[in-house]
Amino acid sequence: RTFLTGAVAAVRTRTPHMDLPIGLALGIGTLVGLWNAVNGVGHVYFDGLSMLVFLLLVGRWMQFRQQHQAAKSVDLMMRITPKHAHLIQADGGTVPVLVERLKEGDSIQIAAGDGLPADGTVVCGSSRLNRSLLTGESWPVSVQPGDWVEAGTINVGSPLVVQVAATGKASRIGKVMQAVELAAAQKTPLVQLADRIGGYFVVLVMLLSLLTFFLWLPESMDDAVNFATAMLIVACPCALALATPLAVAVGIGRAARAQILVRDGSALQRLAKPGKLWLDKTGTLTEGRQHAKWVWGHVPALQLAAAVERQCQHPIARAIVTAAETYNQDPEHVADRVQVVTGGVMGSVDQHQVLIGNEACLTAHGIYLDDFQHDLAAQLIQAEESPILVAVDGKVAGLIGICDPIRQQATEFIQQARSLGWSVGMLSGDHQQIAMRVGQQIGLSPEDCHGGVTPEEKLATIKRSLGRYATVAMVGDGANDAAALAAADVGIAVRGGAEVSLLAAPVFMASNRLMNLVLLLQGCRNTTRIIYINFAVSLTYNLIAVALTLTGWISPLLAAIIMPVSSVTVLGLTFAIPSFSTDESDEYALRGKSI
Repeated sequence: RTFLTGAVAAVRTRTPHMDLPIGLALGIGTLVGLWNAVNGVGHVYFDGLSMLVFLLLVGRWMQFRQQHQAAKSVDLMMRITPKHAHLIQADGGTVPVLVERLKEGDSIQIAAGDGLPADGTVVCGSSRLNRSLLTGESWPVSVQPGDWVEAGTINVGSPLVVQVAATGKASRIGKVMQAVELAAAQKTPLVQLADRIGGYFVVLVMLLSLLTFFLWLPESMDDAVNFATAMLIVACPCALALATPLAVAVGIGRAARAQILVRDGSALQRLAKPGKLWLDKTGTLTEGRQHAKWVWGHVPALQLAAAVERQCQHPIARAIVTAAETYNQDPEHVADRVQVVTGGVMGSVDQHQVLIGNEACLTAHGIYLDDFQHDLAAQLIQAEESPILVAVDGKVAGLIGICDPIRQQATEFIQQARSLGWSVGMLSGDHQQIAMRVGQQIGLSPEDCHGGVTPEEKLATIKRSLGRYATVAMVGDGANDAAALAAADVGIAVRGGAEVSLLAAPVFMASNRLMNLVLLLQGCRNTTRIIYINFAVSLTYNLIAVALTLTGWISPLLAAIIMPVSSVTVLGLTFAIPSFSTDESDEYALRGKSI
């Protein structure tokens, strides 16, 4: 019934399906058997058909079982959160339980170094949590009784007791992972190609079956029916239909283990073709942990600037707030009407209009530097520090120097990206001289270093690159670089929370490790290679099976036995060939470490 239902549905929708040749084989065998039984001639085939159906169902069960195991192995919640939790019992003892057995209201113990398996409220203990996956912030956040905590975060301090509120798909990270898991079910261009090839192959199989029937008809009717039926069964393109979606799903799952979240499966295919890789400097090639120092001006101006910057999430904003705290400038003021402008941010504090940004930002608002201020800014640039100006009520009131160290692995990353065939460039909002010096230190050519670039100019650069390279990828901030990320063939967000970043880009790097970008590029290439290997294996199997059946070596029963072989082989190859898996990446991903 399973095969016949699928065959009838294929006929009704006029869509060639794998069940069509199998259903046709069973139908032909049954009709010929009935004809022979009524006329008392030849074989009736009923015993053979019963065995054939049994073997086909066993093969289908084996295939579904393997696919179910594959789906479990790439479950993203299993990759991100623990499988077990320590449930606190009535007597105060703990017992390990599967996370899916937790109920709302249960109390669980979270040891130091453990990941949180559920959303909930802290009821006992104080600690610090690494929330980088959800917020993009690598610095641990302090929590205490009464605070809300979430699955996917890591306890890096003292033990906690948490009352469970939501687990699995109902948790915050579970909802994010659902969006990512949908990518595994999306039909990428290669999957669509495989579907088209599979449809043509089904038609070809039926034509080959007809050819086989007429080739063997001169020998005997029994041989003609047997071998034609065998052709319909053995040449079914099951493995061809399985090859691509399985490889994509496994690739997405393995990427998630390295804290690389992929929302669009076609991004894996596009990143397998090297082209132009544009990188935002801050937080990508540099550590993104800016240090600010008050160079010149009245300290109250720094206090006003900090009040505005407290409303922002940019790394420079956090650095300015930290600098204000070193001057014992506690948050006495609250800013309102804060808005991000090109090259800076502005707001109102205690009836003062405060603007913080680079020189171009101030000039655009009609505020100009005098010679002394120009000289100070030039000195900062010479020292490889970014000058940030503070203007209060239309006048320059202070100057801040921002220092952001280059990542230790930046040079190695550039070399490895080039070895994979990528041309690497840098787009930075910092001064051109600073961008050039950073580029020189990490091995970028001068023409690939662009400084003083606004978000609009980043977008224009991406658009100009689209027609010149096979693939244009942009690596940047999920919020500040949203336009450029969306315009690129593949946007890769490296800062910000998973929810916001996955709206702006199809790929989100939850880990701060720069070398995970190399892992992404290499993993996409490996995943595509697995797809092509699976194609080759399934097509080779079908060609050999067709040749053996045409020459009379394969009977219907033997065809039913060997038909699942190609699918099992494809499954085995997909899991055996590494794509994103490396011991180093797994270690850092599971521990939540960063550079």
